[in-house]
Amino acid sequence: RPPSNVYRFQKLLRRNKLIFGAVSAVLAALVLGITFSTWALIQERQERRRAVAAEQEQSRLRQQAQAEEKKAATEAVKSRQVAQFLTEMVGGVKDRMARGRDTTILHEILDLAASRIDVELKDQPEAQADMMEVLGNTYLTIYQLPAGEDMFRKALAVRKKLEGNESAAIVYLLSQLGANLGREYKDVESVAMTREALAMAKKLYAKNPERGMRIHIFYESINLGEGVSRLGEFDEAENLAREALAMLDGSADFGYVEREFGLLAYSRILHAEGKAAEAETASREVLVARIKRSGPEGLGVAQVERSVADALLDQDKLDEAEKRYRHCIRIYGILRTNYASLNCSTALKRLGEVLRKRGNLPEAEKYKRESLAMRIQIYEPSNPVVLDTRQELFQLLCEEGKYPEARTELEEWLKGERLRCAAKPALLTLGVGQMADFLYAREKTNEAAPFYREVMEICLPALHEDDVPSLGNVAWFQATCLAPAFRNPTNAVRLGEKAVQITVRKHPELLGVLAAAYAANGQFERAVAVQKEASHLPQEATAKAESAARLALYESHKPYRGGN
Repeated sequence: RPPSNVYRFQKLLRRNKLIFGAVSAVLAALVLGITFSTWALIQERQERRRAVAAEQEQSRLRQQAQAEEKKAATEAVKSRQVAQFLTEMVGGVKDRMARGRDTTILHEILDLAASRIDVELKDQPEAQADMMEVLGNTYLTIYQLPAGEDMFRKALAVRKKLEGNESAAIVYLLSQLGANLGREYKDVESVAMTREALAMAKKLYAKNPERGMRIHIFYESINLGEGVSRLGEFDEAENLAREALAMLDGSADFGYVEREFGLLAYSRILHAEGKAAEAETASREVLVARIKRSGPEGLGVAQVERSVADALLDQDKLDEAEKRYRHCIRIYGILRTNYASLNCSTALKRLGEVLRKRGNLPEAEKYKRESLAMRIQIYEPSNPVVLDTRQELFQLLCEEGKYPEARTELEEWLKGERLRCAAKPALLTLGVGQMADFLYAREKTNEAAPFYREVMEICLPALHEDDVPSLGNVAWFQATCLAPAFRNPTNAVRLGEKAVQITVRKHPELLGVLAAAYAANGQFERAVAVQKEASHLPQEATAKAESAARLALYESHKPYRGGN
């Protein structure tokens, strides 16, 4: 049998082992090389695919980030544009008011903007603070005072988060909040805010003496002077005003605006202090300058002319005072704004006082009623501006002998007084006691009795003897009450002495209360001495006249009794 192919191959392999070994090694190396190369190629392709995928993902993420950044930038621009638009729109309220336009619709726009500002601008605190400031200033301008206070407080909180506790912007907001509080008759808080603003302005100016902060110091000094004058601190008030006016001398930082502002404030301080002639001089200087600059008409002239008229009234220069009040009223009547109406209401009230002094009571009543109607449109019934006007009208109606109408006004006044004194029943003693005395004096004892009981059972037990206004009210009631059963002169003296001690004998009204208490207790020499002491302290002309009348009673050994 012929040899098979397998046998031949095995024989060939045995004869050529070396050759076949080398070839096998080469082939094995070749196979291994091809296998590794193939594996490496596969790995490289996978890495390349992964790299491409990663690059594509990075590209996608970059594009997404760019899109989001663009969107955020667009939203930021949009927010700034919205804030700028609202700022310009809201700021236009002052221009509308100056031109005498009705702002009723704008009130609604302001309220809508205020309700959305926390949400719409929450991611734009700078724009949010700016908008809150604008809203606060606008509310202040249109005498929406609670809303203005709220906006200024919010703006102040945002600014402090952005800039810390001290900056020029915070000085300004403290100042505006102080002004708003002052117009709300929150005098203690107002003075605290203004004092903080002045201290901060001086501190910042010491670090960086720039013109803007120097102007802040001027205005805050003037504002603080007016604030402390409302608290009866007249020495400090005058010093602050004089220091501020001295800053104007030889300084290029200030112009006629600051000088007129400072002189008018100084005039108001002097007027409150009872220095009517000096107040007239300061006001006339500003009036002459304004008339020379812009003519005899216009809101700015009317404001100063009213200040001159007030000083004239206090000096009983009635002819010129009447002429100037009527001129102011004509100018204010052209404008239909809260600001003009408030000033007009004051001029009407003072014109009524001129006519009352002349004995023309019916016409005086007419103007005081017009004043009250205007103020009711602007303020809440419990606002002191409304309450004081109602009280003056009540007194005038009593002078006219119109007791039913006087009672109506006194009842309305007492409603507002109850709202004002809701948190302090003892403070209501004077109001409820006045109603009781009014009815008692007209022999309506059955109607007076519930009011006397309210004083005894509700008001007096609520007295806290560290509350000076309540001390004064209770002491006055117990000293001057018409019904003998409810008078308590001994306790009135005790409370009056305590109130005078707390106020370091610097409050003329409280000294007057103590004098009335001494007189009620039969201590007329002391009553005369204390009433004279009160008359030597700064007071407006009307208060001085009342003080003189009571002094004459005490010198005649007669106590003062209520009734009106």
